[in-house]
Amino acid sequence: MRSCLTIELKRALASKGMAVSALFGLAVVAYYAWVDLAEYAGSTAAFAKEAARYSSMNFGADLIWPHWMPMDPFSLHGYLLVLTLPLTAGLPHAGSLFRDRADGYVRVVCTRVSRGVYLLSKWIATFISGGVVAVVPMLAALAYALTRYPFIAPIVGSGHHVAGPGILFAELFMTHPGAWIMLCMALLFTAGGLLASLGLAVTFITDHAVVVHLLPMLLLYVIEMLLVALGQGAFGPFTLIDPARNVHSPLIALVILLAVLAAASAIPLIRAARTELS
Repeated sequence: MRSCLTIELKRALASKGMAVSALFGLAVVAYYAWVDLAEYAGSTAAFAKEAARYSSMNFGADLIWPHWMPMDPFSLHGYLLVLTLPLTAGLPHAGSLFRDRADGYVRVVCTRVSRGVYLLSKWIATFISGGVVAVVPMLAALAYALTRYPFIAPIVGSGHHVAGPGILFAELFMTHPGAWIMLCMALLFTAGGLLASLGLAVTFITDHAVVVHLLPMLLLYVIEMLLVALGQGAFGPFTLIDPARNVHSPLIALVILLAVLAAASAIPLIRAARTELS
């Protein structure tokens, strides 16, 4: 098990798909940093004019919360990574099972380990690589924001934070924002891993590699749009996993979503472990 898992992890983390996803994520972070710097220069000049006009006014330092990339609901870079996550999370390793079946690698490796061990290793490696794709850009954006804005607990009514009392784990956000960030990163890692693993399940119903990557994303988009059209946007899959946009989304809905994604990705592999893969 250990050797098979090690091989699959190396394949996933060193793949071209991982490089593409990482470059895309870092490009979004670079764009976010550029926009933030431009907006900061403009707002600083405006504040300087106001301070010169009203010498008695004091302008306090802004906090990190409205500026950290995933907390900005009004800019494209604020939600682009979440919207593309079903695709980017799967690029590193979700298509590997399809390729392994096509080139006969499955038959070779399954002479040395059982099909169950091979598929479990494949699922774990895909999950981990998808989670890495989900959280690394967010953490890179956080590292940038920490160099520019104070990291203190949000102040209610100050206007220094975007996420309101309706988001999931709002009390934790308002009192222990560091713990809230770690929790959100854990949820994003889990969501990214499960979304990536859906591609493994799709392998068994298609003869086209592109479908492995696109079908999960398209299905989730359709579900999201239908729920929004029905006035139930708070239950949408993209809304639930987004740290700043799951306003009025019940925790049980998030738990159900993660459970359904886990089942949808794992059950086909469990069934395949009992049959021939090639």
